[in-house]
Order: sequence, then C-alpha cells, then structure tokens
Amino acid sequence: MTSIWAIQLDNFHSLLPNRTCTSAAISVAPCYYRLFTDNFTMSTVLTEPSWLERAISTFPRLRAGVLGDFCLDPYWILDTENTEFSVETGLPVRRVRSQRYSLGGAGNVVANLIDLGVGHVQAIGVFGPDPFGGELLRLLRERGAEVQNSMILDDRWQTMAYTKPHGGDQEESRIDFGAFHSLSETTVRSLMRALETAASENDVIVLNQQVPTGLSNPL
Repeated sequence: MTSIWAIQLDNFHSLLPNRTCTSAAISVAPCYYRLFTDNFTMSTVLTEPSWLERAISTFPRLRAGVLGDFCLDPYWILDTENTEFSVETGLPVRRVRSQRYSLGGAGNVVANLIDLGVGHVQAIGVFGPDPFGGELLRLLRERGAEVQNSMILDDRWQTMAYTKPHGGDQEESRIDFGAFHSLSETTVRSLMRALETAASENDVIVLNQQVPTGLSNPL
C-alpha cells in the first residue's frame, strides 16, 4: 500500500481524486505518530521511549517519493571592499565574491529524508531550462535522489530560486525567480504519469507545497 503524506497541503488533493491525503506536518500538538511501509504499520504514543528508534529502524527499507515545489536557495556573497562604477549606467557595480547553493522547498524534504536514512528517495517535480534548473538537478543527484523520468523539464518554467545577496554579514533584499508560472498541458500529463509510476513503486508519497505559484496552483 502506498500512503500519501502532505506537507503544507493546500489544494494538492485535486491531483489525486481517488486517494486519501492526510496531513503529515510535524508539530508538537499531535500525540500519535503513524508510519506506513509495505510490511510495517505502527501507531504509537510519542511519549513512549522506543517510538523514535522503532520508526527510524524502518527507514533503510523505505521507498519514498516527493512531489512538490522544488526550489533552489542561492547565496551570493558580495564584494564590499572595492568600488567600481558601470561605464554604461554610472551606477555602482555589485560583484559577487563567492556563491553557494542549497536545496529548498521539496528539495529540502528530499535531502532530509536521505539524511534520515530512507533507503530510496525519488524527486517528482518541474524545473526550467535555466542555470538554476541545472544546479537543482546536480544537487539532487549529488544527494543520491532518483530524478530520471520524474523531474520534468518545462521550457516555459522558471526554476524557483530565492537568491540571497549578502554584503558582509548583512543579508540584503532577496531576489526571487519563478513567481509567474504557467504549466503546459504536456508537462501536467508528464507529471501525472510520473506520479502514477512513483505511487506504484514507492511506499509513501510526500506532497509539498512551498509557494502559491508552484505546482498546486496550475494543477
């Protein structure tokens, strides 16, 4: 049996009209934890000392798919020591001294599952034909996530990236990419096929909604 977990679930239920979607957002309030795998079901009170060990012990044999808004978090460290002005505009030039990138949104969910020791994690989502999309795929593969035939390239999709320029120790105004999305019908069909395949091959599907303009809006 494949279970559906939803994180920040809004209207993803429209994706799966014949499946039951339950919220799996972790909070302190619920006193019960439930884990589903193909041959193991556990429902136990969180205050029992052994519940966490019992849950984690199943992770290596668990297969999980993550469908959602795959994002990238770029960090650009700006040079604040040297000043140069553009010949064309006369404005100060902002030069990037160093840069680093990390997975965000559904990508962060994938990374966390892998860090928890889940045996197989599949990423199901959309990326664009831009440098951020290439870096997103590279980071997912580097972490060991399955992306073949489940991360869909859409030529009209702008990879969601939340760029954080830093001047010294101070984070400056964020620069966002991917705020004006429109999925093509071809991509919607490709996503649905990828999801159906993932549901048949994994023990659990995690649904992530990171932003209103992500997958849940056009789907």
